[in-house]
Amino acid sequence: MRKTTVAIVAGVTVLLGAAGARAQDANELWTKNCASCHGPDMKGDTKAGKAMQVKDLTTLKLDKAAAAKAIKEGVKREDKQVMKAFGEKLSEAEIDALAGKVAAGK
Repeated sequence: MRKTTVAIVAGVTVLLGAAGARAQDANELWTKNCASCHGPDMKGDTKAGKAMQVKDLTTLKLDKAAAAKAIKEGVKREDKQVMKAFGEKLSEAEIDALAGKVAAGK
């Protein structure tokens, strides 16, 4: 019984640590790849963000799949590329982490 309890506690600790690391990774990825346009707070209130009229991602309510598609393929408006694609720069796991952050709006 004691070994089972220790194994369960260890498993939960690993899972919680992985979730925390994933959130930290998403924040680091955001700072490195997204914040210059979308801002550290995701509101787009940066010089570049204002110039490109980026959307406030805290109120946009993108689902995770749509966010991942935009990150991977970039965003076009009227056949003009307004956000570059990150599909060749970021791994699937990194795109997934960023998409989760965007979908959560924080």
